[in-house]
Amino acid sequence: MENKKYQIFISSTYRDLEKAREKIIETVLGLYHFPIGMEMFSADDDEQWDVIQATIDVSDYYVVIIGHRYGSMTSDGIGFTEKEYDYARQKGIPILAFIRDRNVPITNDDRETSEEANKKLTAFIEKAQSNKMCDYWKNIDELTTKVAIALPKTFGRKPQIGWTRGDTTHSKEMSEELVRLNQENRQLRDRLAELEAI
Repeated sequence: MENKKYQIFISSTYRDLEKAREKIIETVLGLYHFPIGMEMFSADDDEQWDVIQATIDVSDYYVVIIGHRYGSMTSDGIGFTEKEYDYARQKGIPILAFIRDRNVPITNDDRETSEEANKKLTAFIEKAQSNKMCDYWKNIDELTTKVAIALPKTFGRKPQIGWTRGDTTHSKEMSEELVRLNQENRQLRDRLAELEAI
């Protein structure tokens, strides 16, 4: 098991993808990494976007799951999921997009009813499809398998800062710096002794 642990921000609409989100969270935990998403945020609307931004800022990877709903929109008319996606892209965080197959039969509760929201969803899907790390899923089992395969590959191709235990971080640079400071300290003590002897 690798010592470095990554924080993975999970983004999606909620009502239609609640079970998918739960399975992705379990998958990330099963890979021994840290999932984070809307489940962890408080309901304080005034500060919600600030909290989301701060959380994305310290995340190593961003996973977006897109179903058949655009979801709730911010005051500027963009969906929260798309706004999170745009922010992660702007910050240069590696994004893995998983789009639900458009031909999968779904219930009316799981689809967008507004024409405007459908247009926004289509445009968002086109944006996410332009991402090199994009895949498609038909059911939750397929989604979790794809996420479990894609994340470790991405860790290898695009390693991020991640988290390590404080008692295991003895880098070569840190050791060299300690040696250099120890030598400098010894030289200063010797020089001080010379000056005191005069």
